Amino acid sequence: MIPLGYRQQTQVNANFMNRIVLLLICASLCLTGTSCKLFRKGQKEDPQVTLLKEIVSQTRAANVDYDNLLINGKARLSMPEGEFQNLSVSYKIYMEKDKAIMIRINKFIEVARVLIRPDSVFVLDKINKEYHLMSADGLSEFAGFPLDFQLVEDMMLGNFNPGGNLPTIKDISGNPAFLLSKFRSADLTYQINTEIHKMTALSIIDSAQNVEAQVNMNDFKEVGEYTLPNEVDIKVVSPSEAGAGFKHRKIDMNNEDFNIPFSVPASYKRVVH
Repeated sequence: MIPLGYRQQTQVNANFMNRIVLLLICASLCLTGTSCKLFRKGQKEDPQVTLLKEIVSQTRAANVDYDNLLINGKARLSMPEGEFQNLSVSYKIYMEKDKAIMIRINKFIEVARVLIRPDSVFVLDKINKEYHLMSADGLSEFAGFPLDFQLVEDMMLGNFNPGGNLPTIKDISGNPAFLLSKFRSADLTYQINTEIHKMTALSIIDSAQNVEAQVNMNDFKEVGEYTLPNEVDIKVVSPSEAGAGFKHRKIDMNNEDFNIPFSVPASYKRVVH
């Protein structure tokens, strides 16, 4: 006969082991995401967060995915000094996805070429036979507001890439929606058209550096399967007023014979910054 005390102790041990096994099963299910709802029953995601995720997902899905682009058009440049004060020019933009953007500026003759890469910026001054070579950080100095290769690409295409983190809400109650994010030390405000799912404006404010700029994208057109802005207006409010308004006349996408014609003549003098 098994003593009563032994049977009771065995039952206690069995109950203890059963609880351990149950906890381990629940923990493993939570790790695989299959049954944590058991512990969150009744909790629902904030409807505003759900709507925000939907807006971000749909807008990112409408981003232009391309190999190369060739854009022709007219622009008005308004700079505080130099040859580009209130100047009307024609331009040709060469874009190779994630690799390079080159802008050729013409006023009767070719005036300048600007080659932007993720790690550097070349400015070829064809009037003064000079060239400038800057690191990627020099792009912000050249533009007058916080900027990098990705932002330039996004502004030209109306693409929406707020980084890895979900942007925060300013106002998503109507169309357009307004979302907030950060870029370096600057505060970004994105204006999103929720019907065509495109970024239509971008405000960049860096209070610490007294920098403010506004970019507007308008007159969206269908190019292949994508929707692109036909007009891009850039206005720097501070520290000094400047602006550039681009109006595209023709956009060609994914040409097989695409190339970016950029080289620095040996006779050009480098301007050291």
